Amino acid sequence: MDTTLTWPEDSWMTLTQPAHGHTDNPRYLSLLAALDEGWEIAPPVYRRPRWIDDRDYVYHFILKHPQNSGTRLITVPDDDTIRQFVRENKLGML
Repeated sequence: MDTTLTWPEDSWMTLTQPAHGHTDNPRYLSLLAALDEGWEIAPPVYRRPRWIDDRDYVYHFILKHPQNSGTRLITVPDDDTIRQFVRENKLGML
């Protein structure tokens, strides 16, 4: 019996994968979705203690859209994934 995947099955495997990988941080996925929609990060990124708990940190991203005069703020809880994102994109931080 041949168990090699055929093209339609390979295609379906790709389609069923999350667009940005797995993360337990839904706010990070919101940031990625905004970037996919054309929003851009306006540096710097702010890393601050959470208002309700000074032990945990969050990242504040200010986003601007080239075709929209408004701005948007997305606050993402600190974790390994967001730290890696900031590092890989060489985002200036305050």
